[in-house]
Amino acid sequence: MLRMRTLPTGPIEPCLPTKTDALPSGGLWVHEIKHDGFRIIARKNGVQVRLYSRPGNDLTGRFPLIVETLVNLRTRSCIIDGEAVACDDNGLLVFDRLPRQQVKFSRGNIYLRDQNRCQYCWKKFSSSELSLDHVVPISRGGKSTWENVVCACLPCNVRKGNKLLSECEMRLRRHPARPKWHPLHRLQGRTYPEIWKNFLDEAYWNVELRS
Repeated sequence: MLRMRTLPTGPIEPCLPTKTDALPSGGLWVHEIKHDGFRIIARKNGVQVRLYSRPGNDLTGRFPLIVETLVNLRTRSCIIDGEAVACDDNGLLVFDRLPRQQVKFSRGNIYLRDQNRCQYCWKKFSSSELSLDHVVPISRGGKSTWENVVCACLPCNVRKGNKLLSECEMRLRRHPARPKWHPLHRLQGRTYPEIWKNFLDEAYWNVELRS
């Protein structure tokens, strides 16, 4: 009896090319044009569709047209390894038309944006010597946004306290803003004091901050 192999749920490893010295030939080979886009692994199970990137990130919400097309595909289940591309009116590939995910508002990305510099004294510190500061304190109507949260060294943070900049004679060296890059922020290779050992998981750095 033929048994169907059940694949694990979630993302799977994509097919990778094999290096060779000569191009394959013969009628059993199918060649395709290599497009420059997002590598996507699509998984369909009934009406449920999930899209994953090569590292396993969930891209389902970013490509609703692909999801809709796969939902209507006449098959109960399938896995499709392909490339998400966007073309202009002439059918030419335009990478900038692909939907881009906004940079997550997280501790790690704020440190990355500010390059581990205190935004008040402009000195560079290790991550363990920095903290996050609300330019306009929450107690005074400030929000947890890219435009209101900056890196600050511990002395500057203590000096500013719960005051507005005009009240403590301090100023920002650079106006904070939402970054436009798409970081792949990781913690490998960093060293921290022993007292930080409870915060070394990536969730601490990569979880999205809220007001």
